[in-house]
Amino acid sequence: MPVDDFVEVCPFSELADGEVAEFIVRGTSIAVARIGGEYRAVSNVCPHAGGPIGDGEVEGGLVRCPSHGWGFDLTSGVCDLDPSIRLDTYPVRIRSGQVEVEIPTGG
Repeated sequence: MPVDDFVEVCPFSELADGEVAEFIVRGTSIAVARIGGEYRAVSNVCPHAGGPIGDGEVEGGLVRCPSHGWGFDLTSGVCDLDPSIRLDTYPVRIRSGQVEVEIPTGG
């Protein structure tokens, strides 16, 4: 039987549209955002200065790091200032009213 690596993160109603929050899932710090009723999950650590992405602001499909304003596409993880820089992205699903993020066992 295949292993299901999705982990419950929060109730789907916990995040308002345009909101982002930080979570630790299986030892991995992630930021989960709600955009237009859909959820996206990315690494919570900005590759530029280590800022907490989950403390940033959502602008359309981007989340801006609170440290220096770098924007990252919440679907692809690509930085708006330098496409060679990106955040890790994680699959998200809604199941039984919960936001679940796929984090492989071991991080």
